Amino acid sequence: MVHAPMLFSHAFNACFYTYDALWPEYQSLGIAVLLMAGIIQRNGKIYLNDNWQPCRKSDAYYKRRWQVSGPMFKIEDTDMNGIKISSGYVARLYYNDAMNMQGHWVYYHKNGNRTMEGIYLYGHMAGTWKYYNPATNNLVREIQYKGGLMQRITSFSQPGNEIVKEEFYEAGVPHGYRRYNNGALVEERLPDGTATHYYERGGIRKREVFDGNKLCSATYYDEAGQELDATEELGQYQYVERMPAPGYDLMQYLEANLRYPEPAKLVELGGRVMISFIVNEDGRIIDATVSSGVHPLLDQEALRVVAKMPPWHPGMQNGKPVKVSYSQPITFKIDEEKK
Repeated sequence: MVHAPMLFSHAFNACFYTYDALWPEYQSLGIAVLLMAGIIQRNGKIYLNDNWQPCRKSDAYYKRRWQVSGPMFKIEDTDMNGIKISSGYVARLYYNDAMNMQGHWVYYHKNGNRTMEGIYLYGHMAGTWKYYNPATNNLVREIQYKGGLMQRITSFSQPGNEIVKEEFYEAGVPHGYRRYNNGALVEERLPDGTATHYYERGGIRKREVFDGNKLCSATYYDEAGQELDATEELGQYQYVERMPAPGYDLMQYLEANLRYPEPAKLVELGGRVMISFIVNEDGRIIDATVSSGVHPLLDQEALRVVAKMPPWHPGMQNGKPVKVSYSQPITFKIDEEKK
């Protein structure tokens, strides 16, 4: 089990990936204890230690204030310097064995800006939750929930708030996505296992058929809509006279750019994600996909960092640059000494 101090310390840094309900639930353990004990007055405050348990002021890390608001307790949590951490409501009738947040809640960064806000319904995230970059206060993500499970994730560009990706879920399981570039649809993957890639000016560039994460077939088209010879278009090389290689330290690039998703870190989720891609004739990384995944949180971060790699030196065959398929493992591992 992850302890509350770890959850709290990581929560302050969660700018782009804090869309797990764990932090709010663990954060609320202290007040649940007090409610069950029946010692909360109509208005008051209490001090909490680094495990979110009631304590003396001299041992406190956080301070919780509450007041009765109709059938609700209105809650506000701050640190000992008065910096707000979260605020929201708890249903007074539903505190016998669990913390039931109810209504609108807001979570804050230490700089005072929001990190996330949305509606709880009987303790479950419901409706649309908004997630912000606390450094700029820009909206970076919206997540639609139903029954506490994700239905859709919409990611926005920074700055500009243009939609860059929509991810669809069914019963909390990934069920397709759409990617956009400057407002134009460039790629979509549907629940039936098909994926379609588009030219920037419109029109289908490639249509793929998958069995799970395994690519079964691919059909290519030119910008006029004519089907291309896949062998000519792909140049499906796996081994060539001179294999493609980055002109920079790949491990250094990954260490500098890979961001361990905070919700995954909080629950100690790790593993190796395998990303497959093609190094184009000019060295650009194209058609990156997750060929072997661990969890959507880790899969999408691994895909992001690989797709944004600077160009490599292209592979060479018979003295000419060619497209070469390549796979790169990305490993997420909790550093025991830094947990």
